[in-house]
Amino acid sequence: MADFLEERLDHQKILMGASFAEQYSVNVITTSGGQEYRSLVHPFPARTFDISQLLEKSETFNYILALYHRAHGQYAGFRIRCYDEFSSNGSIGTPTALDQPTLVLTATTRQMVKQYGTNGTAGASGYPYRKIRKPVAGTVLVAKNGTPLSGGDFTVDTTTGIITVATAIISDTITAGFQFDWPVRFNGSLVIGQDYPTHRNADGIELIEILNT
Repeated sequence: MADFLEERLDHQKILMGASFAEQYSVNVITTSGGQEYRSLVHPFPARTFDISQLLEKSETFNYILALYHRAHGQYAGFRIRCYDEFSSNGSIGTPTALDQPTLVLTATTRQMVKQYGTNGTAGASGYPYRKIRKPVAGTVLVAKNGTPLSGGDFTVDTTTGIITVATAIISDTITAGFQFDWPVRFNGSLVIGQDYPTHRNADGIELIEILNT
């Protein structure tokens, strides 16, 4: 896509103090009597990341600024790796071919997803899930009806997260394991403090997950 850069933000340029927040899009209306009416806009979690840099060397800021310009600010997305969650097996476990279900697209194609809340009873809308659009090349494992497939039996589009199985039917159960990057974009302007000649204070750098890449 023209509005997505298939490059990963260099994690070595980011401080370990980066943080993230997870949120669902919910409309809440409160009446004058104090009653609440809630509606779920969509069932997909969305994550924001704060990668603010405090008194960091100017080379780090220059790297982020260059990416900001390549992305035209909030326009284009790019990849990041979240070191608290990058695997289909829990958060950081070693992927297996049976880790996650997939969404049926056609008889031979499936969309990779990661389900959440599966250690408890599913809600009325089922288990929430995140569509995995940016799997890491070389990490994807696939199984059909519980049997792992060899590399020649499937292909993976690492820009969309779509798996194509050589032979399959709609009723086949296709599962997948993988590592993945997060598709994000800048969520505001870059505010810079020029406190020292060789250091920059870049506060409030927020990235937001893109759900429709």
